[in-house]
Amino acid sequence: WRATAYVSRLEDVWNRQYLGLAKQLKWGDLTTRIRLDAYNTASEGQELAGNISQQAYGLTVTPTWGADTLKFGLQKIVGNEWFDYVRDSDAMSLPNKMGSYFNGPNETSFQVAYTRDWAALMPGLTSLLWYIRGWGIDGTDYKGGAKGAYTLATSQDDESHYEVGAYLIYAFQSSKFKGASLAVGSNWLRTNSTTQIEGNVEEARVVLNVPLRIF
Repeated sequence: WRATAYVSRLEDVWNRQYLGLAKQLKWGDLTTRIRLDAYNTASEGQELAGNISQQAYGLTVTPTWGADTLKFGLQKIVGNEWFDYVRDSDAMSLPNKMGSYFNGPNETSFQVAYTRDWAALMPGLTSLLWYIRGWGIDGTDYKGGAKGAYTLATSQDDESHYEVGAYLIYAFQSSKFKGASLAVGSNWLRTNSTTQIEGNVEEARVVLNVPLRIF
């Protein structure tokens, strides 16, 4: 088992503790990776975002057989506000985050994804398909107080949404461009209510990653 733990503070907003556990298992040609994530968040100091008391849990099981990889992700939010994080901090290690984060109040979500490595036909080419569904989004018991930042949660009453996506990714193999990659794909998010923050989204992306060596 490999463990990761940290504590963090967003001053006068919250204190947060995180624990992650990961293990890799092998049975012949089958390799399975297991990951557990757990967060505990509680408001602190002046509570500038209101009263917060929340836990978030994730379980990821990823079996790989040759060129084929499946991913199963189960995620649960316990609390009447969204599982929030500081933007651009990459501070969310939970399984079900693709186009949407499936981090609504009291939300349960499940993901199944399939990755195929097409190296036998074209070295560097992979494909990714995924489906995620979230349900039980309910913030009707939210009581953040006068400074509560998540009052919109009270309009979320046993709601659901789902996301479907598909991508092709090519990692350049030549020495001149080695390390660069090109991803082309699309994803669709559908909700059952107009009160969902993200709403219905159809998104297409072309992403070019080019590493630069500064020193």
